[in-house]
Amino acid sequence: MIYCKYAVYAIVILIKEKAMKEFNLENWGKPITRENILVGGMAGETVEANQKVNIITKYFFTSFESIFDKISNNIFSLLIPSGGNNRVDNLLAIIKPDNKASIYIDNFPFGIIARAKKSKEKYSVVHQNEIFDIDAISFSDDVFTPDIADGDKIVWLFRHNWRFGLFFDFSGSLIVGEIYKELGHYYKRIVYFDVYNLLEKGTEKIISDGWFPFIQLIGGEIQQLIDYYEQGQKYTFFINKILDGYDTNKVKEISNNWWKNNTFQEKRGIIEAGIDAYFMNTKSGYITSIKTLATEIEGIMRFAYLHDNGQKANSIRELMQYIERLGSAKYSSQGSLGFPGLFYDYLAKSIFQCFNEEVGNINVGRHSIAHGITKTDQYTRERAFQLILTLDQLYFFLS
Repeated sequence: MIYCKYAVYAIVILIKEKAMKEFNLENWGKPITRENILVGGMAGETVEANQKVNIITKYFFTSFESIFDKISNNIFSLLIPSGGNNRVDNLLAIIKPDNKASIYIDNFPFGIIARAKKSKEKYSVVHQNEIFDIDAISFSDDVFTPDIADGDKIVWLFRHNWRFGLFFDFSGSLIVGEIYKELGHYYKRIVYFDVYNLLEKGTEKIISDGWFPFIQLIGGEIQQLIDYYEQGQKYTFFINKILDGYDTNKVKEISNNWWKNNTFQEKRGIIEAGIDAYFMNTKSGYITSIKTLATEIEGIMRFAYLHDNGQKANSIRELMQYIERLGSAKYSSQGSLGFPGLFYDYLAKSIFQCFNEEVGNINVGRHSIAHGITKTDQYTRERAFQLILTLDQLYFFLS
């Protein structure tokens, strides 16, 4: 059963996981109870008796780490009666200050508080590629709410596809008002592991190529971009798959959201002309599209700044800082997939990068385009599409 609470760009999905064979519906939300669960942490190193030892009281592990099996087996041996550990996919253990534990194994609800790319009606299906960020998680539904209180100790094991995450907090300093956001971050790190992994390897090459983990790509075509860079940029069909996945109808559906914003609405005729030129699928079309959209990106930023501040910006840098502030305020969750800080770098190094024609340092950016320095062969379908997604990213920051 699925329960939904709806708001524009924020959605809660509560999904009851399938119970293990030994559980039935009558046992839904009923824990295994254990007494005297005395745990203060995990030893961070091997030491002899009577020696100082580092104690890990709070940590998050993934199944990609070599110590995952050992840590999880040791914790499970503490919580679960002997046998059956290899059948556990989802576990939530709550240990009270009196050392009594309530242990739920696959028989508790799970949900996410996420941001959606478009408006959703209550009880409508939400597809994975329609979500681009996760702010928090939830273990509650209309019939069950776990008894987690300040000062409790918890263990949470979860599975997403073939990946596992394991979090424990044995510190005794848990704060209920913060824990669900923190757990949301860890869950997000597993769900979007490939995205974070790509960026942690470095973004310089990706940004210099004009790419970015755009909101529209998250949860969908981003995997093609990941595969392209993980395989050394040898196979351009990955990029072509991304471009081919956005036909006229799909781009129109995306851009129709933009006109809800007054700044975009005022520039609608010019922006639509740039998009129409892109779908001419000719060299002249790509040239017209890029020359139109690159300057309109700056125009959108300038009009929005003027509207919010009552005066014009003194520099491009000030405009970029303004966009970053908006993004940071809106996408404030830890490790947000809105990537406001990284988007500042993208604007600085890809869209508004300076050029030097004497040394041939010329990219396809707003400045080189406006000054007529960009070479003809740099006006590509790929670059025009990147500018469309840049406008879309701005919409999410500004809306």
